[in-house]
Amino acid sequence: MDAERAAAIERFNQICRESRVAVRIVSATPEQIAELEQAIADYLAAHGWSALDIANGRHVREGWDIGGFAPEDAPSDQQMAAAAAWDEAEAIAKRIAQRVLGQLHPAMEIEVLFDRDGYDEVCEVLSPPRPFGDENA
Repeated sequence: MDAERAAAIERFNQICRESRVAVRIVSATPEQIAELEQAIADYLAAHGWSALDIANGRHVREGWDIGGFAPEDAPSDQQMAAAAAWDEAEAIAKRIAQRVLGQLHPAMEIEVLFDRDGYDEVCEVLSPPRPFGDENA
């Protein structure tokens, strides 16, 4: 493996480690949001997932759904486990929001924050685009 690829892999791992889940609820205080985000971070850490891992798993599972669940496009077991971890992170946020806000169905948004520019740069090194029409590139 060349030095540029090894550095890109290390940078990718760093971006994953530094990714985090952000929760938005209009009626919540900053302290309540911090509690929700910390609970999700604790869950992910306890299960060895990064926020970016679970977001990617969810993305792959949704693409499979959109594609009609074609068996040949089925996500890997790891991708499905990551998607399930996203579902659990959402459920954790909802349970805590219900408890601290006293609302049965709090309207919330959950997103993953990460170094998008760094991620794009790493992807260029790890998966460079092939020239159009060049089957052997």
